[in-house]
Amino acid sequence: MNTKMKGFISSLLAMTLAFGVSVNVSATQFADTSGHWALTSIDKWSDLGVMNGYDGLFRPNDPVTLAEFSVILCQIMGYTKTSSARLADVDDQYYATAIRKMVAAGILSPDRERNIYPEANLTRHGMATMLARALNISPQKGGTSFIDDDSIPDYAKGYVKALRDKGYLAGYSTDRGYEFRPHNNLTRAEAIVLIEQLASVLVNSPGTYAENVNGNLVVNTGGVTLSNLTVSGDLYLAEGIAEGDVRLENVTVEGEMFVRGGGVNSIYIVDSNIGTMVVDKSDGDIRIVATGTTKVWFWKAEPLSWFPS
Repeated sequence: MNTKMKGFISSLLAMTLAFGVSVNVSATQFADTSGHWALTSIDKWSDLGVMNGYDGLFRPNDPVTLAEFSVILCQIMGYTKTSSARLADVDDQYYATAIRKMVAAGILSPDRERNIYPEANLTRHGMATMLARALNISPQKGGTSFIDDDSIPDYAKGYVKALRDKGYLAGYSTDRGYEFRPHNNLTRAEAIVLIEQLASVLVNSPGTYAENVNGNLVVNTGGVTLSNLTVSGDLYLAEGIAEGDVRLENVTVEGEMFVRGGGVNSIYIVDSNIGTMVVDKSDGDIRIVATGTTKVWFWKAEPLSWFPS
C-alpha cells in the first residue's frame, strides 16, 4: 500500500464503531446488497473496513442514530474542542465525547431541557442540518425544488436548499418530481453515500499526497504536504491539524478552501491558485504564508496573520 493512502484508510477504519464490529466482508458477499442503489459505495467503503456488516448482512436500510452520525463527522473533520455544557442525556456513553465536540463546533445544540437525544434515529432533515454545518455551508433562502418542500421544518429548509444546490442531495424520484422526505430516518446506505460525498479523500496521517481529487479533500492532521494536484471541490484544513503544519505546493482549489486548523507557524501555500479562502479557527491564531506565484482571489478570516511573499 502506498504511503499517501495509509492515512486515508487508517482514519476511516475508526468509523467502524458506529456501524458494527463483526468481521469485515466485501460488499459483493453481503446477502442483502445485490442490486441495491448504493451498492457501489457500500462495496468501496466496506472493503476499506469503514462500515462492517452483521453476520453476512449489511442491513443497508437500517436507521442511523444521531450519535452514530456524530462519531462519523468527528472522525472526518477532526474536531478538537469539547463542550463542558450540561447535557441531560449524555453521560459516559461511547459517543459522549463526539457529541460534546459536535456541540462545541456548533453542529448540535440541546433543547430547553438540555437534551440532545443521541440515541434517536437521525432524520433526513436532521442529517442535512448537521452535514451543512460541518461543511461550513450557510443556509440559503428560497425553495428547495423538492416537491415536498412544505414538509421540511423551517430550521432545516435553508440547509436542505444549500446542499441541494451543491449537488449533495438528489432526493427520491417520483412521477411528480423529486421528494426529499425530510422526516424519514437516515439509513446506513444513505450514510455511506454521504460519507463519500463529504470526504472524497480524507488525509489523516502525515506525508505527501499528490493525486488530483474529484470532489472534496479533507485534511485533519498536521505534517501533510499537498503537491501538484487539483481539488475539483472544496479543501478543508480541519481542526484536527491543531497547531501542526500543512503545505500546499502547486495546488489548485476549484471550490473553496476552509482553514480551521493550524497555528502561528503552520500553513504554507506555494505557487498555488485558491479561489476563495475562509479562515475560521475557534481558538488561537493562524499564520498563513503565501509565496511564489500563489493567488488567493478572495479571503475572509478572523483572527489571521497573513504573510504573502
